[in-house]
Order: sequence, then structure tokens, then C-alpha cells
Amino acid sequence: MLSRLSCWFTFAVLCTVPGIGVYADYAFYTVPNTDLRIMLEGRAKHLPGGTATVRHPMGVLAFSSEDIRIVESPSRRDLFAIELRNARRAETPDALIAAAKWAIQHGLLKECKRTLGEAWKLNPEHTTLKKLAKLMQYLNASVPQDSVQEQEVRKLVGGQDLQMLRGRHFTLYHDVPEPTSRKEK
Repeated sequence: MLSRLSCWFTFAVLCTVPGIGVYADYAFYTVPNTDLRIMLEGRAKHLPGGTATVRHPMGVLAFSSEDIRIVESPSRRDLFAIELRNARRAETPDALIAAAKWAIQHGLLKECKRTLGEAWKLNPEHTTLKKLAKLMQYLNASVPQDSVQEQEVRKLVGGQDLQMLRGRHFTLYHDVPEPTSRKEK
């Protein structure tokens, strides 16, 4: 209950801060006849006739106006811009690391990487930044090719006939035949 109140209080405060552009909508959809609530982020509005729409990255969703509550709030990127501005004023790697942490916690991967780059420029010898750099090298590395492991997987799933598709971050074993080329008409 306390977390709900703090969430709504945060929304209310952020919506009243001058200078912040409010254009992100959060639509709270309650599935009829249940206690299940789903939060969607996008552009939402109520329409005549008792319906509401939410423009979401997956497309436009339509709901009954009775089942949805719309809350306007600054977007995650607007809020991150405030975090980043405050971190830049502090001019310390720790402040920029904190802003990068905020970004990654809110799904802003590109902004996180960019902010860590700024912190690196301030102090490339910072202990936390060195650890994060090693982690990024590990995450950006390709999946190693290991013939022993490949044979173990084939033995486990019972398929010497399995085809293997190797990507940068994955190895996929499958038995789907290669598509045949279509004859041109």
C-alpha cells in the first residue's frame, strides 16, 4: 500500500514541476472481473462512445473507458535528462555512475552506455568504471566455439542431425529444414 501511495505521489509531484514536458501517458488497465492490473506506457486518450486507446510500441490498443485509468507523467527520457543534468553539475564519476544506474533501471540502455562513457572521460582509473568496463567486454564478446560442448548438447537432445545457427550472443540448435527457394514466375 505504501509503495502505491509513493508511486502516485511521485507522479503527482512530477506532473506539477514547471519546465517538464508532460507527454508520456501511463494507462492502468484492470482486466474485467479480476484484480489483475496491467500498466502500459504510451499515448493514451479517452474517446467518445466509452472507449479509450493507448498508442503503444506494439500498436494501438483499444479498451473500455471503464476499465482503464490514464495518468500523465514526464517520459523516462525527460526524467533521465534531469538526473543527467544533476550528475553533470556534480562533475564526479560517482554522480554519473548513479545516473547511468538510473538509466539502466528504467530501460534506457543507450543512455546508460553514453553516461558511463562520460564518467570514463572524467576518470578512467575509477575502480567501479574499470569493473564495468570488464563486464561490458564480457557482455559484448561472442559466444565461444567449443566442439566438446557442442557434442554434449547434441547427445543430450539426441540429434546428430541438428543444424546449428551461431550468432554473436547465442548458439541455436534446430531441426527445421532449410527453406527451398521459390521458383520465379
